[in-house]
Amino acid sequence: MDELHSDKLRAKLKFMTLKFLPRHNFELPSDSEMAILSHVLRNKGAAQPDIVTATELSQQTVSRLVNGLLARGAVQLGGRIPNGKRGQPRLKLEIAPGYAYSLGVALMTDAMSVLLMDFAGQVVDYHYVEMPKMSREAVFAQLDETVQGFLKRHPRAKDRLLGVGVGISGYSLDGRARYNPPSALDDWAMVDIDQLFTEALGLPAWVENDGNAAAIGESLLGVGRRYANFVYVFIAAGIGGGVISNHQLLRGIHGNGGEIGLILPRNMFELPPLETLLAS
Repeated sequence: MDELHSDKLRAKLKFMTLKFLPRHNFELPSDSEMAILSHVLRNKGAAQPDIVTATELSQQTVSRLVNGLLARGAVQLGGRIPNGKRGQPRLKLEIAPGYAYSLGVALMTDAMSVLLMDFAGQVVDYHYVEMPKMSREAVFAQLDETVQGFLKRHPRAKDRLLGVGVGISGYSLDGRARYNPPSALDDWAMVDIDQLFTEALGLPAWVENDGNAAAIGESLLGVGRRYANFVYVFIAAGIGGGVISNHQLLRGIHGNGGEIGLILPRNMFELPPLETLLAS
């Protein structure tokens, strides 16, 4: 089922990226190019022989794909890496930070955080705001103000935005973009969240459970650089997280593979509310 979900997601990404190509001039990487980019990103740079070993692609294939990524500006040549042998040190391949940018939005029960990230995974700008009301109207009004501020401070990102990723607490209902979140986020329940953000920002949008999103980020930019397999625990309105196996997220059939819910200590409530019981 994970393979099926991956195929559906890739088909969706291709459709949405093609839709926005005239504005962003971005070509969606192939699976092999993604493997190369992921290895370079996790290792903060890599030489071609190391990429061949890590991806199990042939040397000729890696050379051809790397040249294509260089021509498009997705990667750049860095310094030289000593190889421990005689001869010239190997050239280091690095992610080109300014090639593209993305937005990240976290919808919490009482706040929203928004960040602008470059192609190398570096945070370019960040804004956190407490919000007593997390309605769609309030969120999109604040989001518009925040994004406009980002683009005013970082104009280069305006025409290089790939899309927006949205993290939200709650159970996925369809393995895609419909969620059953905590009561404070009722306005976001059982609606196509990705479509709402695409309509609001004019960008492709992807939605993920906040625990899964945190686990993916940790895999790409945190301990995942050293460990291919780990469990990430995420505490927000409930307890969730993600399971990373061989650098890949184990989603489960509906995308809730790492969701725990709520663990109730004994005698925490004399009579627990129904919402608390349903989450436990």
